[in-house]
Amino acid sequence: MSTFMLDSGAFSAWNCGKAIDLDHYIAYIKANAEYLDYYVALDVIPGAFGTTPGPAEVEVSAQCSWDNLLYMESHGLQPIPVFHMGEQFKWLRKMVEHGCPYVGISPANDRTTDKKRVWLDRVFDEITDADGKPVVKTHAFGVTAIDLLIRYPWYSADSTTWIMIAARGKILLPHWVKGQWKFDKKPTICYISEPYGEGATLLRGMKESAWRHVESERRHVEQWLAYAGSDLEKAETDYKERARLCAFFFLEFERNFVPQPFKRTRPRMFGDL
Repeated sequence: MSTFMLDSGAFSAWNCGKAIDLDHYIAYIKANAEYLDYYVALDVIPGAFGTTPGPAEVEVSAQCSWDNLLYMESHGLQPIPVFHMGEQFKWLRKMVEHGCPYVGISPANDRTTDKKRVWLDRVFDEITDADGKPVVKTHAFGVTAIDLLIRYPWYSADSTTWIMIAARGKILLPHWVKGQWKFDKKPTICYISEPYGEGATLLRGMKESAWRHVESERRHVEQWLAYAGSDLEKAETDYKERARLCAFFFLEFERNFVPQPFKRTRPRMFGDL
């Protein structure tokens, strides 16, 4: 059974320099309530696209996002609030103390996976109990890095990575270990569709034009495509098929993934950073 979550589109609007009317958003949710399982609060993103907001701007935006949450609740809705990387952790605690059952967690797009991991460790220190079990449901915004998905007890996650990879002529290729597909490690991003970019590489550093002539690598690719109900010709010629294959990868990851309690980090020494 499918579950539908409606995002507010705040990031896309901010990216285009536009604003979303909150009353219109509320009206849209109510008009389509029968189709929606969850919907996200209208968060406010600080600064302008391409700039780095200061602490004061971030605090004002966090307050506006909180006010939007309360306003939506006053109209009988129960939206998912979003805690952004860079905001003070008092806002995350406020969401939990307010009784929000489901909280969105949004790492910054321009940070490395290592920096996201440090921040997410702090996030899950805040929202897990002594046994490492979450006290609220969490949705990961823009997270598809396998190590980050495995490290934390997420309830749900989303990202545009799968469609962007497909549009660039690629698919996600899992590891084949002892007769089984493994999804607990970073997949190979496999160039599958010509024409290829000059000097690009595929599968362990080989020239993209060469991989088809290496029997073991070709067999690996074709075996995965067959498992996913596809073949090389479909994957090469149809980006929608590549998108389906990328989505299939994450569905298989979900099917094989067993969430584990979060291994709590050391006690904090410097307060609310």
